[in-house]
Amino acid sequence: MNNYKPLPVIVVLCLLLVGLPAAAQEDTVYLSFRKSAPSRPGTIVYTVKKGEWLLDIVHRVTGESKKRLGIIRKYNPEIKDLNRIYPGQRLVLPVRKTDGAIPAGSTEISVASTQTPAVLSAAEAFPSPDKWLLIRQVLHRIGASVVDQGKYYLPLSGMGQLTIDCRKIPLVEFADRGMVFMDFRGQLPEKVVQLVRRAWKNVVIIRIDPRLSAPEILAQLIGASGTHEMTKRETPLNIGNQPLLQIPPTWTIVPKDGAASAQKGKNIALWLRTQDSPTLAGLVKSHASGKGWEIVEIAAEKILAPRPDENMTPRSAARLSSHSYTEMIVDLCRILEVPTTREASLKIFDTQRDGFDLTVKADLLIARGDKRLVVMERRLPNQFIGILQSGQTEVLHPQTGETRTSFLAKFCRAMGLTCVSGPFHLPLASTGDLAAAHISFSGLKITTDKGGVIYLTDFDPGEHLTGYLAQAVGVMVVSY
Repeated sequence: MNNYKPLPVIVVLCLLLVGLPAAAQEDTVYLSFRKSAPSRPGTIVYTVKKGEWLLDIVHRVTGESKKRLGIIRKYNPEIKDLNRIYPGQRLVLPVRKTDGAIPAGSTEISVASTQTPAVLSAAEAFPSPDKWLLIRQVLHRIGASVVDQGKYYLPLSGMGQLTIDCRKIPLVEFADRGMVFMDFRGQLPEKVVQLVRRAWKNVVIIRIDPRLSAPEILAQLIGASGTHEMTKRETPLNIGNQPLLQIPPTWTIVPKDGAASAQKGKNIALWLRTQDSPTLAGLVKSHASGKGWEIVEIAAEKILAPRPDENMTPRSAARLSSHSYTEMIVDLCRILEVPTTREASLKIFDTQRDGFDLTVKADLLIARGDKRLVVMERRLPNQFIGILQSGQTEVLHPQTGETRTSFLAKFCRAMGLTCVSGPFHLPLASTGDLAAAHISFSGLKITTDKGGVIYLTDFDPGEHLTGYLAQAVGVMVVSY
């Protein structure tokens, strides 16, 4: 009987190697089987890895979240201090019933690389340091963690456990506890991949060419997860509405519907930039963040740092009064630095000229050179208006159902100001990558007497974009 026991192990080893090219068997992969420490029926022996903590191990292996302390005491009574475990320490744990994990620990499969495949040089067999760091940084933003050191142990139903060298085959753990192994060298035999797939429903092994760009690697990796989707856009990305921030086609990462993610609702845009271009202003990024988007700028396989000399600050938009048309115009004139007179007396008829006096109160009087502009909340009789107009006085009053936008435009024209209605598209720069990005919104554009530009909008653009437009573009936004 003692001579018979190893036979299944040898058979399994042969099966795992069937189908491997001769060169791969010789140069790339070796599989070794060794007996694990004996365990009780219905249990496995788990080897602690660096950085792990006890309660999390019990949860991952057994699936139990409430009775972890009892499990440890029952199966590992020799552990006195639950806060002190060490790499290499072996734990006896019950099998997760829903995983199809192994019964009593029998064998362990070790997978390691001796040489890189012939088609790839040693430098090509793994992403470059810059590319790998970028991949890790993006994954961190969606709540995923990367294991690229030490070994990971996967129990296999009826066989033992698979030991994976994470330095060669890194592991990504997503927020929903799904795991994706990245086999850059194609060193895991397909039969091993199939065994893992059958034993662990939450484990995926994918083969990725390390020579691909970082976004292309990320797209395959994230596509294998259950938490997010990554897409290369063919059209510009629109963020927000009024105002709208538009950036050129880019890669987007969005949470899947119903996914269990620590970053639920957080969308990421990977904008590929040229290295010599200035980065996006922090205020613009803050605006995008408030709309649910994090913009990550990438050039030469690196995330670009913010502008080192940026000192722009948020700024609240000026706001015109909404109490009445007169108060709205008073506020606008204050911004335009135009003097006004309230409750001004206007003589319509004169005793010497007409034989009697008649004076009316103007809600607002504005002097413009030798002309006068009167703003009235109520309509004067046409005869009165005609008399005032003959004396170089123009009268403005809102028509029935007239919008505030229409009245503001009419007032600006009466003042002799250049007034143009939008929509408007303001590029973030005159040249370079940023010139392809725009801030778009509707409203009125006014050119002041001093040559300045004011945009009147019926919405609040937010203090981040208001501050950016004022300090970076040199325009003022006023909401009404």
